[in-house]
Amino acid sequence: MDATYRPLVRTRGIRWLLFSALLTLAQAAFATPKIVLNESVEFTNLDSAYLNQIFAMQIRKWPSGQAIQVFILPSTSSLHRKFVIDRLKIQAHQLDRIWNRMLFTGTGKAPTVSIPRMQCCK
Repeated sequence: MDATYRPLVRTRGIRWLLFSALLTLAQAAFATPKIVLNESVEFTNLDSAYLNQIFAMQIRKWPSGQAIQVFILPSTSSLHRKFVIDRLKIQAHQLDRIWNRMLFTGTGKAPTVSIPRMQCCK
């Protein structure tokens, strides 16, 4: 490797290490699963039974008639597993099985898997 590129590689490595450490700390800080609704949705009562029906894709519209779009973290995420166990009261593999059955039978589609980006809220 050329000597002029070595400091650049070292700087990128340090940046990557700092970024990884920041993500790890941020994940611990925000480790409580949250349900985020679009501000146009006028719904306040989200109990476990209703959430189960939403995440099992049994309810596809809000009472106002607006379509529900479900976004989830990857199944390998510990935060996803915590949410499924604590809020939906089932195991993550059971939820995956429900979505897979819908996909393979053609009766529905799985939620959109979203990888969170770190952003500061205004």
